[in-house]
Amino acid sequence: MLADPQTVNALTLARVPGPPTGGSFSNADGSSKLTINHSYGKVVRRVVRLDNKKLVADVYNPADYVDAAMEVHLVIGAPKQGYTVTEQKDQVLALCTFLSASSAAQLIKIIAGES
Repeated sequence: MLADPQTVNALTLARVPGPPTGGSFSNADGSSKLTINHSYGKVVRRVVRLDNKKLVADVYNPADYVDAAMEVHLVIGAPKQGYTVTEQKDQVLALCTFLSASSAAQLIKIIAGES
């Protein structure tokens, strides 16, 4: 079980009720939430999800505000046997390194729609 609280992006997220096969953490106002879930089948899937929501000015009527939300997922899928925890960790870190290298240049390109 992960420690309570968790810190993400300088936010303290306390444990809140979550899925029975995982855990959830949220800040006090619920605008940021971290969810970890595990599913077990032929392939074991581990999902880490970060949700964020905020109020933003309406582009059509700047005097009004609308809800905006985004989410980021990391999904790790591996067969029950054949990949050690270390091999799985190395693959995740390789992807994170690819996305964060050179001031996150590749990540910025992907967010901009490149493939």
